[in-house]
This record gives sequence, structure tokens and C-alpha cells, in this order.
Amino acid sequence: MDLAALLSGEVETRLLPASVVPQLAVPTDALVGWMTSRLLRPKSSRVYNLMSEPPKIAGICDDDATTLITRRDDQELVFRERLRMYEDITRPVLAYYHYRNYYQIRGDRSPSYIFEEITGILEPMLSKNGASNPKLPGKP
Repeated sequence: MDLAALLSGEVETRLLPASVVPQLAVPTDALVGWMTSRLLRPKSSRVYNLMSEPPKIAGICDDDATTLITRRDDQELVFRERLRMYEDITRPVLAYYHYRNYYQIRGDRSPSYIFEEITGILEPMLSKNGASNPKLPGKP
């Protein structure tokens, strides 16, 4: 991938630490389910999600009884096409970095699990690069 090689070259030229590439891997069906479950209040852009934060009355905004809508780009066929395009763009970058500090993390897990996974990757690298007692956001 030309873009990834260019970035890596810039990092080396500027004597910066090697890039770390964490990928949050989420199963396609989970992503599609999440996106197609979104409902929007048109006036304020308040977002509901039928899986995690549904309205009290189906299809109706809790605040003002406005009818909720589904955005066109949250419809399944449109979202699957967006996802395909994203994968087409990122696949070569991930392939380039696969053996260069690449870490795949399950993105369908809890935020605390994801945080711990990323922290577990970064803390040893920070320590190795001379940072004494490295502190990451959210860590005491």
C-alpha cells in the first residue's frame, strides 16, 4: 500500500517511534445490526438505538412525540455498501502493517475490555521507549 509505505517512511525519516496499529474488529452482522437499529429525531438529531436506547413508544421521540426516522445511510443495503468501501480502502493498509506493530482487538466487547487491551499494548511500549512510570488516560 503506497499510503502506508509513505507514512512509515515519514515516521522513520523523522526518527519517530514506530507506529502502533490497533484494529477494532467487529463482526459485520454486529455492525449492520447496530447501524440499522438507529432512529433519529429530525429536528434535533437526537439518536435512539433500538438495541441499546429505544424510545419509550416505538417510533416516537420521548421529548416531543415527533415521529422518528431512519437516515438513508443507516439502511442495511446502503450501510453494507459503505462498509464494503471502507474495507476496500483499509484492507491494503492493514495488510501492510500486519507484521509491524499490528494488533487486532475485539471491538464487540465492553469499553472496559477494549481499554484494557489497548492499555496492555501501549504501556510496555511506553516503558521500553524510556518513559518512566507511563500514565495513560483513565489509569491511576
